[in-house]
Amino acid sequence: MEGSINPALGRDGLTRLQPADVQSDINDLAQRGLPPYTIPNHRAVLRRALNDATRWGLCTRNVAQLVSLPRMPTEEGEPMTVMDAQRFLKEVEGTRLAVIYQVALSLGMRQREILGLSWGAVNLDAQTLTVCRDLQRYGGAWHHDDPKTPKSRRVLSIPDELTAALRVQRTQQIEDRLRAGPVWIGNDSDLVFSREDGRPISNSTLTKSFQATLERCGLPRQRFHDLRHSAASFMLAQGVPLRIISEVLGHADTAITSRVYAHVAPELAKEATASVEALLRASHWSHCCQSPRAMDAAPTRSLSSLTSRSGGIGRRDGLKNRWGATPVPVRVRPSVPDHKNPAKTGFNTGEAATVGPIRAVA
Repeated sequence: MEGSINPALGRDGLTRLQPADVQSDINDLAQRGLPPYTIPNHRAVLRRALNDATRWGLCTRNVAQLVSLPRMPTEEGEPMTVMDAQRFLKEVEGTRLAVIYQVALSLGMRQREILGLSWGAVNLDAQTLTVCRDLQRYGGAWHHDDPKTPKSRRVLSIPDELTAALRVQRTQQIEDRLRAGPVWIGNDSDLVFSREDGRPISNSTLTKSFQATLERCGLPRQRFHDLRHSAASFMLAQGVPLRIISEVLGHADTAITSRVYAHVAPELAKEATASVEALLRASHWSHCCQSPRAMDAAPTRSLSSLTSRSGGIGRRDGLKNRWGATPVPVRVRPSVPDHKNPAKTGFNTGEAATVGPIRAVA
């Protein structure tokens, strides 16, 4: 407030402040080339302050709610591959912030949602957690705010390995509390992730740790928010429906999810159609070139073993797509014509197709 809002708008009293004044201030900020998140944060702080002023009767309306934000260029980070994520988590294993990164890569939660997570919102027995508040620092103090949108309030299932990691995290925090004794100040917030004395972990501390770990792993610089994009890309690569991904991420609607990850969908669609082509080509080749008796005795083959020569989903370098996901194994036996009963002719499937989760931890 003191550094950016008061110099521009403080000369006018609350009763004389108009939407045009706030819009002019925001437009001036947009021309300075500030980071994309700065202007929304600027308006958010002003909107909260004017909400309080309206509630206290100091003004009749919140003019910050009546202005529009300029269109800002979006920052699209490159999501990690599964191998990159495994290497990253291996590097931070055993450190104080390791479980934060596991939560980000497994559940795709926002940074402020992770830092604001309380033990009261976590049920380790049921393996669920409830996203119901954000943690942000402004005005020189920490604040627990409502989530970004109503859809951001959500209940997420916790995978087995992450559940075990959270149990270790709780034990570690109990030990921290015993060591700190009367110095411990985290009783009111009950944060899952905190400093040794119970204080919240700041964004800057987490960002410095994140960038240092990327450098040690030989990975390119990216934002912490890109871990959320990585989690979504892993889910897309595993064939999770867009609607489910939208609910997990807490997007307001699937249109947002579709727009944000539009660059991922065409690659996955290409791989899906190539896998069907490889399946049909393999069956046709076996039907034409083998006798019925030889085909009946032929061993089943996985789709991933065929795609290296047919140009399907797998690449020659380990049969992995661009996100590091291994093609789904599908056991297929070539078609065998039944001359007595033509209706039975078709694909003779062996084992059912199975899709396992991408494991983020080696």
